[in-house]
Amino acid sequence: MSKMCFGGPYLVESCGEILTVSYNQSYEGTYYQFYIHRLEFGNGKGNPCWVKLSTIGDRMLFFENPLGYGHAFSLSASDFAGLKGNCIYFINMIPTSSLGHTRVINVYDVENGETKFIDTPFNRKNHISISWFMPTLNHI
Repeated sequence: MSKMCFGGPYLVESCGEILTVSYNQSYEGTYYQFYIHRLEFGNGKGNPCWVKLSTIGDRMLFFENPLGYGHAFSLSASDFAGLKGNCIYFINMIPTSSLGHTRVINVYDVENGETKFIDTPFNRKNHISISWFMPTLNHI
């Protein structure tokens, strides 16, 4: 197995819950393993604690940068055709040489642990300004 690095944790609100997401990644960006935890307050019966989740259901989590900075948000897949729930969508930097990186968009399936590359025009070498935007369902 190649060298691994740890990323996160991200703090994100999702459906009224507070989640943290962290991950392991191979240096080459070919392998990912995500860890999702939900904050439970204990309903007055003890101290708050983090509970590991094995699914996020219909939710999709979006992360701007896997190094633990940038912004993160959550959406319901049922509100957006063509997107799959129980997935983490993230922008990543893959080293291309000792001097450069390529920024790519990936999707991690929480259920089966697989990561897929999403080919878009936004996957660009040494392009710093890739970012998610937050869609709105409100009409003006």
